[in-house]
Amino acid sequence: MLLLLVRDMQWRWRRLAAGVLATALVLAMTLLLGALRDSFLAETERAVAFFGADEWIAPDDTAGPFTSNSPIPTSVAADLRAQDGVQSATPVAIFRHAVEGIGEGFTDVSVVAYEPDGVVRPVLDEGREAIEPGETVVDERTGAQIGQEITLAGEPLTVVGVVHGFSMYGGTPGILLMIEDAQRIAYGGEQLASAVVVDGTADDVPAGLSIQTPAQVGEDLRRPLAVVTGALGVLQLLLWIVAAAIVGLLAYLSSLDRQRDVTVFKALGVSSGRLVAGVLVEGVIVAVLGASVGLILGIVLVPLFPIDVVVSPAQAAVLLVLAIVVGMLAGSIGIRRVLRADPARAFAALG
Repeated sequence: MLLLLVRDMQWRWRRLAAGVLATALVLAMTLLLGALRDSFLAETERAVAFFGADEWIAPDDTAGPFTSNSPIPTSVAADLRAQDGVQSATPVAIFRHAVEGIGEGFTDVSVVAYEPDGVVRPVLDEGREAIEPGETVVDERTGAQIGQEITLAGEPLTVVGVVHGFSMYGGTPGILLMIEDAQRIAYGGEQLASAVVVDGTADDVPAGLSIQTPAQVGEDLRRPLAVVTGALGVLQLLLWIVAAAIVGLLAYLSSLDRQRDVTVFKALGVSSGRLVAGVLVEGVIVAVLGASVGLILGIVLVPLFPIDVVVSPAQAAVLLVLAIVVGMLAGSIGIRRVLRADPARAFAALG
């Protein structure tokens, strides 16, 4: 039966190639949508880990420091440093804005400002950390170069360093400032901050403030992307259905072409189980070939995305496993015709 299956696929290689290509395109899109969704989730983890904090101190009536604009006095940091369980405490200001001087018009950025030599210690790819007012470190996706001057809310900033992979909100690149600059831009020069990040464990916080874990802060940052990630999940499911429909159509057309062959095989005593297995195997072969080509195509298309998208080995394995399942389900469409095939037709055709 295996030899007959191979010969059948050779005979219909054009249809098979077209089906594999169509399946590959759909599965490549499915893979990239899943990788894009995962990249959004990984981005929030990287952003929270960037601060290096064990705890975050923020207003207790807000969702978190990323999505709420309820500043707290920077003096809270000094009070926290006096506690035995706190090794260091750094006030940070976090907000979204747009800069000029990079290309034409405005460039959206995620602004993070902090006091140097504290909890926040960025790892730079080029240059040095901002240690003076008027200096900034930018993510490489901004396109700004060291020594270049950019403008944030009318404030000139000189780029002194470049980091990689620091973004928020689905690919918005980050820039790092001295907290004095951020306070002048966002808080009218008042000694305020979005939160205080703590290295260690705070025993007590002032009234009106609460301690948040990195996981809670990550949920706050991830929440605005919930609609996008949910939509990507739905699209991914729909594409799996389309892929199954393509493989299923191929299996159905193949069963039509092989109707006479099936009746002859049944007349010769070949069991229905072996015939059914042949139909299922053909569906699995088409799906796996499509998944393999789709995987290669997806990896080739990854650089086109404006956010760090990585196709992991786990995602590739899931794609291949699901392709086998889809191939078996789609191949089952042709099983009914196999089971209903009447061996008497074979003799009628010969007569």
